[in-house]
Amino acid sequence: MKKTKIDYSKMSKKELEKLAREYGIELDRRLKKGTLVRILETTVERFEKEQKLLERKYYKRVAILAIILTIGWIILRNII
Repeated sequence: MKKTKIDYSKMSKKELEKLAREYGIELDRRLKKGTLVRILETTVERFEKEQKLLERKYYKRVAILAIILTIGWIILRNII
């Protein structure tokens, strides 16, 4: 699935602030719009990287658990 890149510069300061709250940050609308855009872009980028890292860790754990269960099943099957 291809993600579409959001053009934050076309959003108003209020829209940027609302979107930033979804990522857990509070923007100060007194700052220049360009500054708000950079802050939001950096935040979203870091959030996405963190999510990918967490997904990788999760899938590694699931793979290890599947291997352990398979080995256990083979051992039990040979014993019985």
